[in-house]
Amino acid sequence: MKYIKYLKVNIAIIIITMLFATKLSFALDVVADKAILIDYDTSEVVFEKNSQEQTYPSSMAKLMTAYVIFDMLENKELSLGDKFVIAEKAWREEGSRMFLKWGSAVSIDELLHGLIIQSGNDSATALAEGSSEGYEGFVIRMNETAKKLDLKGSSFSNSVGWSDDKTYMTVEDIAILSQRIIKDFPKYYKKYYSQKEYTYNNIRQYNRNWLLTEFEGTDGLKTGYTPEGGYGMAVSAVRDGRRLIAVVNGLNSKRERVEEAKKLLRYGFDTCDRIELFKFDEIGKAKVWMGKKDEVNLVAKDSIFITVEKRYVKDIESKIEYGEYVKAPIKKGDVIAKLIVKAPKGREVSYDLYANEDVRRLGFFGRIWFWIVSFVKGIF
Repeated sequence: MKYIKYLKVNIAIIIITMLFATKLSFALDVVADKAILIDYDTSEVVFEKNSQEQTYPSSMAKLMTAYVIFDMLENKELSLGDKFVIAEKAWREEGSRMFLKWGSAVSIDELLHGLIIQSGNDSATALAEGSSEGYEGFVIRMNETAKKLDLKGSSFSNSVGWSDDKTYMTVEDIAILSQRIIKDFPKYYKKYYSQKEYTYNNIRQYNRNWLLTEFEGTDGLKTGYTPEGGYGMAVSAVRDGRRLIAVVNGLNSKRERVEEAKKLLRYGFDTCDRIELFKFDEIGKAKVWMGKKDEVNLVAKDSIFITVEKRYVKDIESKIEYGEYVKAPIKKGDVIAKLIVKAPKGREVSYDLYANEDVRRLGFFGRIWFWIVSFVKGIF
């Protein structure tokens, strides 16, 4: 039998949230075949639709191409000023291009501009070919990186995003990869992803991420299209200190993907709140078995937040779960319980809880007395 201690969300937070909710909630009807909205800071999934089904990522696969190059730059394997000589394969790439010239020497910095802003298939190929591992080795590294980032539904056979049976992702993986680019490489994210246009070879091209101009707070990431995958995009935006990441795919037009992404972001910003349920050191206590203390304080790694529609704040439930007692001895930092947060619509999130102090075990005579007292109280 498990001991469950129920907790109440701070009533003051609920009342304030409801009083200052100036926008009405609405039912979210997403046309996209696959979609996801996540909170950047908490990684919480705010909305999803077929988010774990594999799909052709098209040029959103270039997010992984960029991630690998950023990683090489951070590890000093490459530098932005290094120049790659453009080979025939890159020059002949079809579709969106930055219009590289065969035989020209182009810096990694310029190739990244072409990859991210102009969605250049030629730049994606040139970056893979120019790396020390060569094209095939670069693709292997893309797949190794996917495993390292725990992208369980992703596989790559090329650096461009051409559709085949070995190139696929889930929109959940695309969202996680987007999050990791922002978190792991903030200086490169800021440098490249928010630029609205780039000129190379005297050809000016505009960023295909129309939300950079159409949705306040947008600062990245990447669009994609192939006939097999349809139109899709990964986008991130910040408002009032909150960052959301939305991914949609399987749509019929550029305009439709923009409107669907806007719909998700509006839902997240306008109708949802990110609420601090508990401070990391104010979670609760657990009963101790045969310890020199009867209880031990529980803490989390970080304060506990949840993103939820404003109208559902009052329906959040939370509880601490552990065995009937926690046996002593206990060391500070031991995982001894879980905090279960239940949000509306069946969402449930679990957090490890840690002992914030050592609790020594009772000595021999103390244990005997503990058994006697427990027997008298009828614990057994």
